[in-house]
Amino acid sequence: MFHSYGCVYASILPVLYQSTSVFPCLGFDAVESLKAIQKYKCTIAYGTPTMFVDLIRNYKSGKYDVSSLKTGKKKVGYGSTELSPAISFAKANDSGNAAKGILETIEYIEICGVPDERMGEEACAWIHLREGMVLTENEVKEYCKGKISHFKVPRYIMFVEGFPKTQTGKVKKFELSRISKEKLNL
Repeated sequence: MFHSYGCVYASILPVLYQSTSVFPCLGFDAVESLKAIQKYKCTIAYGTPTMFVDLIRNYKSGKYDVSSLKTGKKKVGYGSTELSPAISFAKANDSGNAAKGILETIEYIEICGVPDERMGEEACAWIHLREGMVLTENEVKEYCKGKISHFKVPRYIMFVEGFPKTQTGKVKKFELSRISKEKLNL
């Protein structure tokens, strides 16, 4: 229920259609979810792609009966939480002086996706430091903890002198991913 899509489809729609929602635990746990599907004869399962990867891996053990599920169709839904940067703005009179400390060491940063067997992709940060500044991977990760969701904290961090760019000066994201994959042996 950390995503608006999950909140709407897992809690509000069942109320509207007079059906039942089952929440087997406070956070997602594939084994507990499979036990709940079996025990309560659930007909629909909602989740993120990563959750389904974990469900399938645990289902393959042969311990769980999920025959009550009515469909094998997969659908992807997005809610307002997935739009956050596109719909967030600073106040018109914002001084812009809030970024102190670690952020003062960074000249420019880009994030790209790199392959990950379980998650599909993990975040890789390319960081160009301001002249004379020093920063470590651990400092970046510690700074991010508690400020963004744990799964958004970059797994990989690369300190770079520049970025591959197009003729118009835009960063080539696809090149960041390709180069990262190569350098990280992924």
